[in-house]
Amino acid sequence: FAGCKQPSSITNPRSDNNSFKATFHQGVRNYIIGNNAKAIQDFEACIRINPSDDATHFALAQLYLMEGQLDVASVHSELAAKLDPKNSYYKTELAYMYVEQKQYKKAALYFEQLIVTDKTNANYYMGAINNYAECKEYAKALKILNRLIEQKGKNTTFQMEKHRLYVLMNETELAIK
Repeated sequence: FAGCKQPSSITNPRSDNNSFKATFHQGVRNYIIGNNAKAIQDFEACIRINPSDDATHFALAQLYLMEGQLDVASVHSELAAKLDPKNSYYKTELAYMYVEQKQYKKAALYFEQLIVTDKTNANYYMGAINNYAECKEYAKALKILNRLIEQKGKNTTFQMEKHRLYVLMNETELAIK
C-alpha cells in the first residue's frame, strides 16, 4: 500500500472509481504514517462514494478500534462482515471485539458462524463455549462442546471443560462423572 501512486498521478480523477481509489490509497498512507484522524476522514469519504465496500468499512473499524471508539468500530465491523459474509477474518475480529465489549451472546453467535466455515478449528468452538458460559447459556455451551468432542475426540482438556460447565450449572452428579 505504501508504494501506491499519489492521487494526482491517477488518470481521470473525475470518475467515482478513480476518486475512490485515490482516496482509499490516501487513507492507507495516512494510516501508515500514524495520522489516524486523517485516515478516518479519507475512509469516511470513500464510504460516501461507495457505501458497500467491505474493505473500507473494515479499515474504519480498525481505526475506530485503535481510537477506543468500540461502538463505531462495531458498526463498521458488522457492515464489513455483512458485505462479505464469506470473510472469516472479519467475523473473527468481530467476535473478539464483542468479547472485549462483554457482549458475550453476540460473540458466541459469531464463533458459531466461524465453526460452520472451519469445523476443525478448536479455538472457534472454545470461543463459542466460553461466551455462552459467560451469558449462562450452559446447554448451548455443552452442545457445542459435544460437537467439538465428536470432531476431535475425547481428551483431558475437553473433559475438564465439561466438568467446569456442569459445576457452573450446579449439576454436581454430572460433574463428578
